[in-house]
Amino acid sequence: MIRNPLISDRLLIFVHIPKTAGTSLRSIVLEQFENIHFFYGIDGNEKSINSCIEDYNQMVDKIKLNNIDPFPTVIMGHIEFGIHRSLKNYRYCTYATFLRDPIDRIISYYFHVRNFFDETHFIGRSARNMTLEEFVRNRVSPETDNWQTRIISGMIYSPKPFDSDRVTPEILELAKTNLRKYFIFGLTERFQESIEIFSEFFRWENVTYVRANVNPDRIAKEELPAATLDILAEHSYFDIKLYRYAKQLFEQQREQLSPDKQKIRFWWEDIRENLQYSQDKLLKIKTDLERLK
Repeated sequence: MIRNPLISDRLLIFVHIPKTAGTSLRSIVLEQFENIHFFYGIDGNEKSINSCIEDYNQMVDKIKLNNIDPFPTVIMGHIEFGIHRSLKNYRYCTYATFLRDPIDRIISYYFHVRNFFDETHFIGRSARNMTLEEFVRNRVSPETDNWQTRIISGMIYSPKPFDSDRVTPEILELAKTNLRKYFIFGLTERFQESIEIFSEFFRWENVTYVRANVNPDRIAKEELPAATLDILAEHSYFDIKLYRYAKQLFEQQREQLSPDKQKIRFWWEDIRENLQYSQDKLLKIKTDLERLK
């Protein structure tokens, strides 16, 4: 059931960036909410990127046409920032996500697709036939090239083909702005603290979880040769900068969401939004009455 007492037309958009503890977060979301619409079009299936983009656009079209029943209170999956622009049914949207150390995320992603994608999947087959360094250098998957920056900036599902040159300092700044203005987020390396922040913000109750989708066979970053780390860092140049910025914001987020401040903030937010909701209702009633004259 929905435990967040904010007015019902607020939509929660959980952006699941692969290999950032999103699967663990998903189990919590399933406990805390109902009417959840999931979109997992890329990771773990045999579709091409273009096919997944088509699926994503179809999902957005369904939402535009209100062709989802029951209409979701939560959308979660491998989606990018910006889907709220198509959601005319909601006055308020909140984004949430997890970010992870970019080098660790690439390592985890490589071993995940290597171990769990079958031979019919091009990415999995390639990972089994390549070293980590070869896999990243050959750009087998776009998810090894500044993927977190692409997702948070909203530069994923585009008519343009995948091209690492599309990630620019301007796109990094856009991702930083989006993260600061629109997201509540956690850090994989500080998962328990992040869940505590989410619990305060969304007023979750009795949160339980088991860390899921953890790959015990992956090697640690410290075990990799310096040359391999250099390749990973080169392909994570903007993600590394974004993650450094995110760690600074995370500390600010923790401070802002301390229990005492949280009570005051929610008290004021409830009053402000309920007043706005009442004003909207009154305006609608007045408009309807005028039409009846």
